[in-house]
Amino acid sequence: MVLPAWPMRAACAKFAGASATDPPLALLRRMAAAAAVLYNASGAARCNQLPASALDGGDGIWDWQWCTQRLPQESC
Repeated sequence: MVLPAWPMRAACAKFAGASATDPPLALLRRMAAAAAVLYNASGAARCNQLPASALDGGDGIWDWQWCTQRLPQESC
């Protein structure tokens, strides 16, 4: 699967023209489209697929998020 050259820019572009006053469902659709830049880059999947660890009943994806957003001097 090939990601766009600047994936974060591509994801943020999904919010172009959005406003805080937009209907919540419209904002949620934009958020799903932004997540699809990484989780469904090919556009072939019907839904975004979460990593299996997110579904194992533990902290799953939150462990990954915590680990990747911590300060560099800390290790996972």
